[in-house]
Amino acid sequence: MDAARFPYFSRSYRHPVYQFLGPKEFERRYGNIFRALFCGDVPRRASFRNDEWHFLLAFYKLHRSEREFGILAGAARSIGDEEFVITSVELNPAHRWSFVISCDWNSYGAAINSKEAGVLLGLRQFVFGTSGRWGGIIDNSYLYVNSCHTILGGERDFIDGWAAF
Repeated sequence: MDAARFPYFSRSYRHPVYQFLGPKEFERRYGNIFRALFCGDVPRRASFRNDEWHFLLAFYKLHRSEREFGILAGAARSIGDEEFVITSVELNPAHRWSFVISCDWNSYGAAINSKEAGVLLGLRQFVFGTSGRWGGIIDNSYLYVNSCHTILGGERDFIDGWAAF
C-alpha cells in the first residue's frame, strides 16, 4: 500500500487505511473482478461464477465484532490479500458506496462508520479480495427478521485459512 492510493495511509498502521470509491472509480479498478466473481446478488452458492470454489456459510455479519472480522481478515491475509473491497449493488447507481479497506479492524470500522459509507450497512454487501481468489455476500435481513448470514467462497487455501482461525 502507498500513500497515493490510500489517502488515510499511515506507516504506523495505527491510523485507518481505506479508500472510498465512487461508482466510476469502482468500475475502473474492480468492475472486471466483481463480474468475474459474482453472477447474482442473492446470498447463495449459485451467485458465484466459479463452480470449483469451496464455500462456507456463516450465521453472523462480519462487522459485528473484532473477533468475527478477524477471521475474515486472517483468511484473506493467509492467501496474500492485505486489502479487500466492500460494495453494494442494491441502489442506483450500483457501487455507490464502495471501499478498498486494509485487512484490519480499525480500518474497517473507520470506513463503514465514515460519512462516505452512506447506507452501506443497511444493504446487501459484496466483499472480495483484490486478488480475486475469494468473495462473499453478506445478507442484512437481520434488520427486518432478526437473522443474517454471509456466504463466502474461494480457493481451498482461503477456506483452509478461515478454518485455521
